[in-house]
Amino acid sequence: MIGVNGSDSSKTAAASKKLDEVAPEIIGLEYQSETKAEHAKYFKIYHYDQGITLLEIDMSKKTGRKAPVRSGNSLRIQAD
Repeated sequence: MIGVNGSDSSKTAAASKKLDEVAPEIIGLEYQSETKAEHAKYFKIYHYDQGITLLEIDMSKKTGRKAPVRSGNSLRIQAD
């Protein structure tokens, strides 16, 4: 994702393997707020104008769950 300042926040987040410290800049949108989730270790919720919400997820952490598996019209999540 290319921010207003020309930086590529997707590469930055991937390189550091940590959640962003501040909300990513999104061209054409203005950052409004962040929802603080008391026990959230692996995700952040950012709110922008125009009703846009960004959910940032730290995919590098082991959470005890595997990725969803799609089979035909159904979706299931496999546990470790």
